[in-house]
Amino acid sequence: MKFSLGKIVTGTWVFYALRSKVTRWSSFDTSATAGGGNGGAGGGGGSNSPYALTDEQVRALTPSQIAAMTTDELNALTVSQFAMLTVTQSGAITPTQMVALETQDFRALESADFRGMSSAQIQALTTDQIGLLATSRIVGISTDALPTMSTTQIAALSTAQIAALTTAQVAVMTTQQLATLTTDELNVMSTAQFAALTTTHIASFTSDRIAALETQDLRALGTAQFAAMNIGQVSAMRTDQVATLETQDLRAISVDAVAAFNASQMAALGTAQIAALTNNQVRGLSTLQVAALGSEDLVALTTAQVAALTVDQVAALSGSQIAALETTDLRAIATGMLQTLSTDQIAALTTMQIASLTSAQMGALTSTQLGALETADVRALTSAQVAGLTPAQLGAMTSDQIAALETADVRGFSTGVLQSLSTDQIAGFSSDQMAALTTTQIRALTNTQLASLDTVDLNALTTEQFAALTSTQIVALTTDQLPTLSTQDLQAISLPVLNAMTAEQINSLTPLQRASMSTAQIASFGTQMIASLAPADLNAFSSAHFAAFNSNQVRAFTTDQIAALETQDLRAINTAGIRAWSTEQIAAMGSDQIEALSTAQLVSLTTAQIAGLLPEDLGALSSAQLGALTSTQVMALTTAQLVAMETQDLNALTTAQFARLTTAQVNALTLDQVASLETGDLRALSTSQFRAFSPAQFDALGTQHFASLTTTQAAAITSAQLQSLSDIDFNAMGTEHFAAFTTAQTSAFTLGQIAGMETADLRALSTAALRGWTTDHFSVLNTDQLAALSTAQVASFSTAQIAGLDPSTLNALTTEQIGALTTTQVAALRPIQVALLETQDLNALGTAQFRALTTAQINALTLDQVANLETDDLRALSTSALQSLSPTQLLFLGTQHYEALTTQQVASFSSSQINAMDQQDLNALTTQHYAALTSMQVAGLSAGQFAALETQDLRALSTNAINSLSAVHLNSMSTEQISLLSTAQIAAISTAAVAGLTPDQITSLTTTQVVALETADIAAMDMTQVAAFEAEDLTVMSNAQIDALFAATPIVLDLDGNGVRTTAAADGVNFDLGGTGTVHRAGWASATDGLLVLDRNGDGRVNDGSELFGSATRTASGGRVANGFEAMKLEDSNGDGRLAAGDARFGELKLWVDANQDGKTDAGELHGLADFGIVSINLDAVTGTEVDNGNLLGLVSSYTTADGAEHAMADVWFAKDRSADLQLGELLSAPPAELLPGAAAPAPSQAPAGTTAAPTAISYPSFGDTRPAPLI
Repeated sequence: MKFSLGKIVTGTWVFYALRSKVTRWSSFDTSATAGGGNGGAGGGGGSNSPYALTDEQVRALTPSQIAAMTTDELNALTVSQFAMLTVTQSGAITPTQMVALETQDFRALESADFRGMSSAQIQALTTDQIGLLATSRIVGISTDALPTMSTTQIAALSTAQIAALTTAQVAVMTTQQLATLTTDELNVMSTAQFAALTTTHIASFTSDRIAALETQDLRALGTAQFAAMNIGQVSAMRTDQVATLETQDLRAISVDAVAAFNASQMAALGTAQIAALTNNQVRGLSTLQVAALGSEDLVALTTAQVAALTVDQVAALSGSQIAALETTDLRAIATGMLQTLSTDQIAALTTMQIASLTSAQMGALTSTQLGALETADVRALTSAQVAGLTPAQLGAMTSDQIAALETADVRGFSTGVLQSLSTDQIAGFSSDQMAALTTTQIRALTNTQLASLDTVDLNALTTEQFAALTSTQIVALTTDQLPTLSTQDLQAISLPVLNAMTAEQINSLTPLQRASMSTAQIASFGTQMIASLAPADLNAFSSAHFAAFNSNQVRAFTTDQIAALETQDLRAINTAGIRAWSTEQIAAMGSDQIEALSTAQLVSLTTAQIAGLLPEDLGALSSAQLGALTSTQVMALTTAQLVAMETQDLNALTTAQFARLTTAQVNALTLDQVASLETGDLRALSTSQFRAFSPAQFDALGTQHFASLTTTQAAAITSAQLQSLSDIDFNAMGTEHFAAFTTAQTSAFTLGQIAGMETADLRALSTAALRGWTTDHFSVLNTDQLAALSTAQVASFSTAQIAGLDPSTLNALTTEQIGALTTTQVAALRPIQVALLETQDLNALGTAQFRALTTAQINALTLDQVANLETDDLRALSTSALQSLSPTQLLFLGTQHYEALTTQQVASFSSSQINAMDQQDLNALTTQHYAALTSMQVAGLSAGQFAALETQDLRALSTNAINSLSAVHLNSMSTEQISLLSTAQIAAISTAAVAGLTPDQITSLTTTQVVALETADIAAMDMTQVAAFEAEDLTVMSNAQIDALFAATPIVLDLDGNGVRTTAAADGVNFDLGGTGTVHRAGWASATDGLLVLDRNGDGRVNDGSELFGSATRTASGGRVANGFEAMKLEDSNGDGRLAAGDARFGELKLWVDANQDGKTDAGELHGLADFGIVSINLDAVTGTEVDNGNLLGLVSSYTTADGAEHAMADVWFAKDRSADLQLGELLSAPPAELLPGAAAPAPSQAPAGTTAAPTAISYPSFGDTRPAPLI
C-alpha cells in the first residue's frame, strides 16, 4: 500500500518510520506534504534526531521526495549523503532548501551537481555560499544559469573564481555583471577570457577601464572587438598600448577613432602599423597628423595609401616630406592632386622623382609648374614623358629647355605637337634633332615648315625621311630646292609621290638626276607626260626604261614615236604594251620592226592585230615565229592569208595549231597543201575538221594519211567516204581504226571490202559494229575469217543474225565460238541448225546454253547427238525440254545419262517415256530418282519393269507411288522385294492392290510389316491370303487387325459322318471368333458337327474364340497361334503328336454342338469327348482346299473313336459377313502374316454354288451304329 505523509505529522521522526520501508519509497506520495512546514506540532530537531536515513534510502529518494523535504529534514542528511546525491537529486533541491543548506552540506555538492543546477537554484545562492564555491564548482555553473546571477553574486566572486571562469561563461556574462568587476579583477582574467568577450562587452567598457587594461589583454581582443570601440575608448589608450596594437586590430578601428589619435599616439605607431592603415583610415588623418609623420613613416606608406591622400593632406606635406616620397608613391598621386603642388614643392622634386612621373602626370602639369623645372630636370625627362606633353606645354617651354631635350625626346613628339611648333622653334632644332625625326613626324611637317628649310636642313634629311614625304609635301618643294637634291634622295621618293610632281618640277631636274631615276619611277610617269615627249627625248630613255613602261604608257605612244623606235627598245616593250596598240599603231611599224618582234610579243598580238597583217607581212615571219602563234591567232588567220602560205610555212604550224583551224580554213586548203600535209598535222584535226574535207581533198590524201588517222577520225569517216575508198586505202587502215568504226560505218562496208578484210581487222570490229551486218555480209566471209572472230563478237550476234546463218557457216565456227553463244542466241537457233551441229560443237555448249534449248531444238537432236550428250548438259535441260525427247531418243541415252539426271528431271518424264525405258536404264536411276517418281509414273511401269526393280530403288518409292501400284504390280514382286518394303510403304498399298498379294508374299511379310497393314487392306484379303498369315503374324496383330481378318480358325469335328459341314456367313452366328471383344457375324459349324473347346475360365460356357482351338488361342507368353492344330499342340503335354488320355488336360476337352445355331452355349450343348467315344485326336494335318459355304477347310486331319475308326476333323476358316454392320474398331488398325509353315496348297478352285470340293488325304468313316444319338 502507498505510504502517505498526509496521514501523519511530518518531522524528523518520520525517517525512523521509513527505515523499514525502503523498498516502498518508489510509491512515496509527495503530494500530501503541502502542509508540512518546518517541523510541525510534534516535530523534532533535524540533525539532532536519532533517526537518520540510511545511505541506501538516500539513494532511493526521488526528485519529488527531495523537493518535498523541509530544510531541517534535508539538513538531517549527513555530509557523505549529500556527496552521494545524484545530479538529478541535487537538481531537485528548491531555492529555499538551497539557501538553508548547512556549510558542510553545501561544500559536499560536487561540480556535476552544480552543472545540473537550474538558474533558480544558482540565483538562490547567498554571497557566503558564493564565496564557498571552489573553482571546480564555479566552472560547473551552466552558461544558462550564469547570466542570471545577480551583480551582488558576481561581486562576491573572488579573483581566483573570476580567473577560473571558462571562456564560454565569460561570453554569456551580461554587461551589468561585467561592470561589477574591478580593475584588478579584470586584470586577473586571462587573454583567452578577454578574447571571449563580445563586442557588446567591449562597447560597455569605460575609457578608464580601457586605459587600465594590460597590453597582453588588449592584444587578445579580436578585430571585431576593436571595431566595436568608440572614439573615447581609442583616445584613452596608452601609447604603450597603441604601440603593441596588432596590424589587423589597428585596421579594425574606425576611421573616426584613428583620426582622434593625438600626436603622442601617432608617434607611437610603428612603420608596420602605418603601412597597415586602411586607405580610408589614411584619408581620415588630419593635416596635423600628416604633418607629424616622419620620413620613415612616409616611406612606409604604400602606393595605395599615398593615392588615398586628399588634396589638403598633400598640400600639408613639407618639402623634405615631398623629397622623401618614393617614386612609386609619387606615381600614385592623382594628376589633379599633382596640379596643386606649389612651385616650391615642384622644385623640391629630385631628378629621379621627375623621371618617375607618368605621362599622364606630366601632361597634367601646368605651364607654371613646367617653367619651374630646371634644365637638369628637363634633361631627365623620358621620351614617354615628352611624348605626353601637350602643344601648350611645349609652347611654354623656353629655348634653353627645348635645347636641353635629347634626340630621343624629340622623336617622342606627337605629330600634333610637332605641327604646333613655330618656324623659329623648328629652326632651333639641331642637325641631330632634325635627323632624329621619325618618318611619321616627317610626314606631319606642314608645307610651310618644309618650304622654310634651307638647303642644309633639307639635305640633312635621310633617304628614309625623303621616302616618307607625301604627294602634298613634294609639291611644296620649290624648283630651287629640287636641283640641289642628291640622286640618292631623289631615288628615295616613292612612286605615287613622284607621280604628283608637276611638269615644271620634272623639267627642273638635272640630266644626271633624270638618268639616276629608277625604272619604277619612270613607270610612274603619266600618259600625258609620255605623249608630250619628243621622239628624240623618248629614245633617250634606255631599254630598261622602255621595259618599265606599262601598257597605258605604251598605248600613249604616238605613231611618230613608234615609227622612230629603235628595234632594241621595241623588243624591250612588254607584251601587254604591244597588245595595247591599235591596228593603226601596228601599221606604223616597219617590216624590220615586225621581224624584230620577239615570239612573246608576237604571241601577245590580238586576233584583230593578226588579221590586220598583210599577207606579205605574214610572209616575213620566220618559221619559229609562225610556230609560236597561238591557236587563237591561227584561227584568226583569214583564208587569203592561209592560202598564200607556202607548204613549208604551212607545215611549220604545230599540230596544236592545226587542231585549232576552223572548218572553213580546212576547206580552203589547196589540194597541194592537203597532199603535203604531215601525218601528225592530219592526226591533229578534229572530226568536224576532218569532215570538212571536200571529196577532192579527201581523194588527195594518200595511204600514209589513212594509216596515220586517229581512231576518232576513223570513226568520223562518212559512209559515202568509206564506200569510195579503194581496197588499198581501205586495208591501209589499222586494226585500231576498224575497232573505232561505228555500226553505221560497218553497215556501209561493201561486200567486196568485207571479203577482202584481213582477219585482224575483222577481229577488231566492235560487237556493236557487227550487229549492223546482214546475213549477206556474213555470207561473204570465208572460213578463216569466221574462225578469226572473237568469242565476244560471236556472242554479240543478234538472234536474227544467228538464225540467218547457213548451217555450214555455223559449223565453220570453232568450239570456243560456239561455246561463247549466249543463251538467247542458242534459243534462236533453228532446229535444222541444231540438228546439223557437229557433236563437238554441240558439246561445246555450256549448261546454261543447254538450259536455253527449246523443245523443238531438243526434239531435233539426232540419235548420235543424243548418245554423245555430256551428262552436265543433260542435267541442264529444263523439264519441258527433257519431256520433248522421244522414246527413240531416250533409248540412245546411256546409263551414265540416267544417273546424271536430276530428280526434277526424272519426275518430269511422261508415262510413255518411263514405259519406254529398259531394265538397264531403270536400274541406272538412283534411289533419289525413284523417290522423286510420281504416282502416275510408277503406275505406268509395266509389271516386267516393276519386277526388275532393285530392292533399294523399290524402298525409295514414295508412299504415294506405292499407293498407285496395281494388283498386277504387287503380284509381280518377289517375296524378297515384298519383305524389304518399309512400314510406310506397306501401309500405303491400296486395298485394290492387296488382292494381288500371293500367299507366299503374305508369308514373307515381317511382323513389323504385318503391324503396318491397314485394317481395310486385311479386310480385303480373301480366305487363301488370310490363311497365309503365320502365328507370329497373328501374335503382333492388333485387335482391330484380327477383327478385320476375313476369317477365323476354330477346330470342327465331323460328328454325323458326312464330313465337316458349315453354314454360310450370311446365315451364321454373331460370335467373337477372334477373342478381341468384338462380335461379328461369321460362318459357323453345322448343327450336327462339334467345335472343340476348353472352358478355360470354368464358367460353363464358351465366351469367345480364345476358348476354341484356332487363331484366337493364346500361348503361355500371350501370343496367338496360327491355326487350330497349333492350338491343340499346346495341350499335347506328352509330345506324342496326338491328344489322348495321356495328356494332362485331355479330360477337360469338350465338344460344343450348337444345335440351335445361335452362337451361344445353351444348356446341353457342351459334351465331353467320351460322350462321342473319342479317344484321340491326330495333330498331323495337311492343307485343305475345300470350301464349304464360303468357309475354307484350311487344314484337315482326323480323330479316333473307341472303336478304332477315324473321323474327319478340320481347322475351318469361317468367313465373316461383310454385309453386316461393322464396329468402328474393325476399320482401324493394321495386320500380321500366315498360318502354317510348309508349302502352301494350290489356290482352291471355287466349287459351283451348292457343291463342295473333296478334301485331300483324308477319309470320312461312317459312324455306323456306334455313333451316339444326335443331341439335337
